[in-house]
Amino acid sequence: MSNKRRGYAGDGGEKRSRRIKHLYLVLDDWTKGYSIHKIQADSFDSDSDDQHSGAAPADMVCGFGITVVVDEMLYALSYHFRVKQHSFGVMSWGSTAPDALQQPTEGWSWKTLPPPPPTFHRRVNSYALHPDGCTIFMSTANFMTAPSKGCMGTYSFNTKDSVWRWHGEWALPFSGQAHLDRELNAWVGLGWDGYISACQVASPSCHSTTPTQDWVGLAATSMSTLRG
Repeated sequence: MSNKRRGYAGDGGEKRSRRIKHLYLVLDDWTKGYSIHKIQADSFDSDSDDQHSGAAPADMVCGFGITVVVDEMLYALSYHFRVKQHSFGVMSWGSTAPDALQQPTEGWSWKTLPPPPPTFHRRVNSYALHPDGCTIFMSTANFMTAPSKGCMGTYSFNTKDSVWRWHGEWALPFSGQAHLDRELNAWVGLGWDGYISACQVASPSCHSTTPTQDWVGLAATSMSTLRG
């Protein structure tokens, strides 16, 4: 019988279990929402000639939704058609130990946030992060109904105070996400007609029935300015 003790390197003892890593792939692959696929990253071996892709896992239907990165946190807003309500939360990476006395471990954590106001339409058409780094602007619009019936509006969410604010019956002139151009002090993104659009950055405390000044379908001379 061998007198070797378990636990020493090279003695054939049990290897320490290694944490399995996963990738989460989000695909905008259907008209009414998007799908999320979980992929085991450790299963990809670049040195192996025998690689099998396998079948894709079942879809996770999330409906209309947006995700916004603020610092090291990911904010996600989604609308669930069956229950006819929004879900809003933030995902962050950090310590998962319940108290400081336990051995600290790190991982992803999820926190539920206050949902949008009742007047918030189910679909977010355009959104942008304010230069203050903590205010997310979102515009909702139902193009099947006249804006005069209150189906168009712009809201903001303050990530520090977890407070929603109403800014008026107007919408950001973008399709999807807009990005900040600090030299112009403007949000820049794609409009619904496919042209590059820009608008002045709105104040987090503003409330107006008129939209911010916007420039739609920028000319080639303006494009050089946007490119810097």
